[in-house]
Amino acid sequence: ATAEDDPFLESLMDTSLYSMGAYFCDQHPDLVEEVIGQAEAKANALGLSTWSVSISHSQSHSVAFVVAIG
Repeated sequence: ATAEDDPFLESLMDTSLYSMGAYFCDQHPDLVEEVIGQAEAKANALGLSTWSVSISHSQSHSVAFVVAIG
């Protein structure tokens, strides 16, 4: 689904926090890939295989919680 097709996805992108994150990813793709690779390696080393994610946001704040289990 794209943001244009899904009001929920569109609402997630209607914040300055998303814009900053997207800008950072665009400007530093190698760093983003390195962080993702390190996180994946750590999760594998810990035997983590299942993730539960909860995300919420307002116009000025965002929060996310992730619970991982093996």
